[in-house]
Amino acid sequence: YQWMKPYTEVLDLENGTPFAQWYNGGTCNVVESALSRWLADEETRIQPALQYEGENGTSKSFTYEELDSWVSRVANGLKHVGIEKGDRVTIYMPMIPETVVAMLAVMKIGAIISPIFSGFASDAVMTRVQAAGSKMIITADGFSRRGKIVSLKDEVDKACEHCPTVEKVVIVRHAGNDFTPHNYDFSWSTLEKEKPFIHAEEMQSDDPLMLIYTSGTTGKPKGTVHTHAGFPLKAAFDAGFGMNIK
Repeated sequence: YQWMKPYTEVLDLENGTPFAQWYNGGTCNVVESALSRWLADEETRIQPALQYEGENGTSKSFTYEELDSWVSRVANGLKHVGIEKGDRVTIYMPMIPETVVAMLAVMKIGAIISPIFSGFASDAVMTRVQAAGSKMIITADGFSRRGKIVSLKDEVDKACEHCPTVEKVVIVRHAGNDFTPHNYDFSWSTLEKEKPFIHAEEMQSDDPLMLIYTSGTTGKPKGTVHTHAGFPLKAAFDAGFGMNIK
């Protein structure tokens, strides 16, 4: 893991186990470990970092260098439209490269992602956006599922009627379907026009990076908080022990 400032203590139980403090004194940003650190090596930086294949067979590949540039441009764009450290940004997107870029860009500037399953309808979107108090929603016009176009923007518009905290809805033109424009609409392509470099925000080890909600089958969806130090370490633990990746 890439630390900006080394931690002084792994675990602090002074206030009891329920209030455990991990990696006291350490600062980091998950994007440094997931992406930026791999640019230092000339061979690694040109290796594939993201590979995509769509339902129609379209395939795309992005190197670490290309992905870092893309993420940085969008991160700068997000800052220029008012997204700040600690703001919540809902990600309501299909499985496309822009989804990965959006998540990394939001986390790079210290804001918090709140991903929502693209199969949810407006009521489920509304409930989660309200609970998170999201300032922005990043979505797509639509996507293809089993040969049919599913509109995402229409569901977002219905949800936004009851989500006063949302100031902007960023739209990725992916499926090419029509939608009704609103004053809060903002084009993803505009975010991509910014400068391709930005320093990752320095975060405390227990600063949140993601707020993800449960399914809601046993009541209202419950928000689960993941942190900049905890989430990548859990992912590494699962990969090493759960999937036996060496």
